[in-house]
Amino acid sequence: MWYRHNRNGYICGKYAKHGNIACSHHAIKEQQLIETILTDLKSIYKSFEHLDMENQIKNKVHELQKKNAVRLQTIEKQIQKQMDLKRNALKKFIGGDISQEDYHDFVSMVQDKLQHLEMEKSTIKQVMVDSQSPLTYQPSESK
Repeated sequence: MWYRHNRNGYICGKYAKHGNIACSHHAIKEQQLIETILTDLKSIYKSFEHLDMENQIKNKVHELQKKNAVRLQTIEKQIQKQMDLKRNALKKFIGGDISQEDYHDFVSMVQDKLQHLEMEKSTIKQVMVDSQSPLTYQPSESK
C-alpha cells in the first residue's frame, strides 16, 4: 500500500508502481482505514477484558467454594458436638443427675440448634452444587 497525499488515502502498491497492467485500481481513504483499525483494536481489547473478567469470576467462585467447604466442616463438628451433648444429657437423666423437665428442656434446645445447623448445611451444599455448574460467557455482538 502506498500513501498518496492528493487522495488522502492509500492505493495498491502494484497499481502505484506498474499501473493498470499489473493490478486494478483500488484505494482506501486514510480516515476509513484508521476507523477500521481502531474498531478492530477495540474488539481485541474487549475480548481480553472479558477474558480477564471471566478469570476473576472463576477465582471468586473458587474462593467461595473453599469458604463453603470450611464452613461445612465447622457445621459438621458443631452437629457432632450437639449430638454428644444430647447423649451426655441422656446419661445424666438416666443416672438421676437431672430431672425429666430439665432433660426435655435441654434436648429441645439442642434439637432446635441441630435443626438450624442442618438447614444451614443444606443451604451451603446447595450453593456448592449450584456453583459447580459451568460458567458460560457469551459477549454481545456490538458494531
